[in-house]
Amino acid sequence: MTAAPVRPHLSSFDEDSFVRPVHRLVWHPVQTPLPDVRRPVAGRRLLVLGDEPALVAAVAAAARTAGAVVDEATPGHEPAAAAWDGIVDLNVTGSAYELDSAHWRAALARTTTTVQHRYADWRAEVRADHCFYLAVTAMGGLMGYRDAGDGQPLGGIWAGFAKCLPRELPNLAVKVVDVDRTDPGSVAAAVIAELSTWDLFEIGYRDGVRHALSPRRADVGAPVFDLGEDDVVLVSGGARGVGFALAHGLAEEFGCQVVVTGRRALPVEADWLVADDETYDRLCAAEVAAARGAADLRATLARHRRRAEQRDVHANLSAAARTGLRIRYEPCDCTDSGQVADLFTRVPAPTVVVHNAGIDEPKRLDLKSADEVARTIDVKVTGFANLMREVLDKDTVKVFCNVGSLAGRMGGMIG
Repeated sequence: MTAAPVRPHLSSFDEDSFVRPVHRLVWHPVQTPLPDVRRPVAGRRLLVLGDEPALVAAVAAAARTAGAVVDEATPGHEPAAAAWDGIVDLNVTGSAYELDSAHWRAALARTTTTVQHRYADWRAEVRADHCFYLAVTAMGGLMGYRDAGDGQPLGGIWAGFAKCLPRELPNLAVKVVDVDRTDPGSVAAAVIAELSTWDLFEIGYRDGVRHALSPRRADVGAPVFDLGEDDVVLVSGGARGVGFALAHGLAEEFGCQVVVTGRRALPVEADWLVADDETYDRLCAAEVAAARGAADLRATLARHRRRAEQRDVHANLSAAARTGLRIRYEPCDCTDSGQVADLFTRVPAPTVVVHNAGIDEPKRLDLKSADEVARTIDVKVTGFANLMREVLDKDTVKVFCNVGSLAGRMGGMIG
């Protein structure tokens, strides 16, 4: 089987130049009126869960005073599953952030399994004012914007989780309440106030003032520095998709060296890697036809998905090499601290680090395991920590950039 060109994977490579944006959309907190406090949860059955027992107890007590029937869930004290109308999720609010912290995994698993328990009923719900999921975060009271002080940035996990739920559960009311104070009384008061109205899905409290986020257009200023041929840009997970589009544009426009990464080493000799698309499609069809049983078919299709990703990477790198762009690939799982440390021995002096790696597993939440949900988040949280740990020891890095998504800001597609 001989090598043949494969069809291009990113049409943006045909652009004449790497165009600098002139304007950008930014979010900023604006003051918004306090809600009218009523008794919105009277007669409802609620679950309050979180890592800090004192916070859970305070919020639960306030909800009971408002007339609700409340169950409490804290680590080691899980109630029996029940027909909860609403969930107040305090997650890791009240705990301090540490770069190597892993306690978020257990909290996220508890959130996942709890929502999954209610998923079928909430999905069938025809009323738009009955069921809810409210997550509390502690990112400074302004949703992570401006000075967050000693806030807990991992609250962003639950903010993104909450905003994605209506894509799958359209009649589920959701809200994220960000606070600047995590004493039990303040948290309980904010939760009860926000259960009174569902006007906006992201609210913050700083110094007793209620804020919401509003978008506005802002000019993009002049660059602080320019890249040149001596610069090295490291892009985690940048071998495909938008990450490689960035790598290609930087290498083409500035002549810098760009290092892109992926979780696996590329095969050295594999006919399916270099085959043209028609030949590859025939090979895949033959393997599917040869599969025996459902388990064998699932394994075959999973192998084809991995191969398709590797073919994308190979095609992207080959196209860049043909045009003389200085882009190279390094295998590295950014959730493995040892692999990240080893990567920085191979790329000793990066000028720019872009944490772009991610996992795409577009399945409904009720079809995902708690481990799958955590693995998706792990790339962003642990990957960031591992990269940042190495960057803090380097005096060459001018910029560290995190790549997010619309899912985290506004709620994304199913899964």
